[in-house]
Amino acid sequence: MKNDNLVEQVGFVDLKEKTVKLNMSGDEFCGNAAMSAAVLSYITKGNKGKTEIEVDVLPMGEKVTVTAKKTDDEYSCVGLFKTPAICSDYTFEAENIEYSFPVVALNGIKHIIADAGLSEQAARSVIKPAAKKLNTPAAGIMIYNNNTGDLKPLVYVSAANTLFLENSCASGSCAVAAAKCKIGNTITLKEPGGNLEVANKGEYITIGENIKFIKKCLEEI
Repeated sequence: MKNDNLVEQVGFVDLKEKTVKLNMSGDEFCGNAAMSAAVLSYITKGNKGKTEIEVDVLPMGEKVTVTAKKTDDEYSCVGLFKTPAICSDYTFEAENIEYSFPVVALNGIKHIIADAGLSEQAARSVIKPAAKKLNTPAAGIMIYNNNTGDLKPLVYVSAANTLFLENSCASGSCAVAAAKCKIGNTITLKEPGGNLEVANKGEYITIGENIKFIKKCLEEI
């Protein structure tokens, strides 16, 4: 992470089995890492055409099914996530204002779905104690503008002690869709690194995105 300021989270992957095994450095769940691991498996095994790959995110055992297809120098992917549970609201005080927002829980990360009235500064001030209080390896505060579709994904991983306003957060996008998107509908989330297409299918939520493989990372390893 010190060598490349584009790196926001680190995961360790085992590609030997049919189901890809992924373990994040803080035992957190990371949807983008799961989709990236699927692409790495796709490349490593020399797949051609459209392929479905299952990724098991350890140690919590959250599974993601990714359909990948090579398009030019990128990989077009659709991730299938089990719809996360919507929990009781989380109430906190920041900048002398009391807020109360819903919490959405995946195995390995919990997201607070905030509205655009919460400033990034206020979110940064409360996210670490929120992770401790919610008893989760990682916590996200998704600052979501329901009118414009803009999403600021702030994510803290306790064991790694990392805090980023991420370019993209697939698990957070999944959480926003569970809380804000009606079953059968699709929303476009405008995140710092680009747009994600997210659909609420009821039992599952799908996320479509393009993933680019940065070869220099593998060469350095």
